[in-house]
Amino acid sequence: MSPTGPKTLDASTRALLGMAKAMLAAKAKNEDQVTAVEQALGWERLKTLVSEAELAVVNARLSSALSPSDRGKAMIRCSPRSTWCVICT
Repeated sequence: MSPTGPKTLDASTRALLGMAKAMLAAKAKNEDQVTAVEQALGWERLKTLVSEAELAVVNARLSSALSPSDRGKAMIRCSPRSTWCVICT
């Protein structure tokens, strides 16, 4: 699975929503929300999910900026550890 594709964005969004629900439940019970994040995902997984989701959004925006005739032949490569992308047509 591509780290910038729609499936990644979907999976990341579902995981982040699960974490958000855990945080809201913790808040409603006057429990520690940081512990809720740690139990739902863990900090390293959260960091990875945010990075993957961000890349998927950037990729989608760049793809939509290309003309329809260029989309089929364009390749967009985004670095997972920085904010740069290269578009090759």
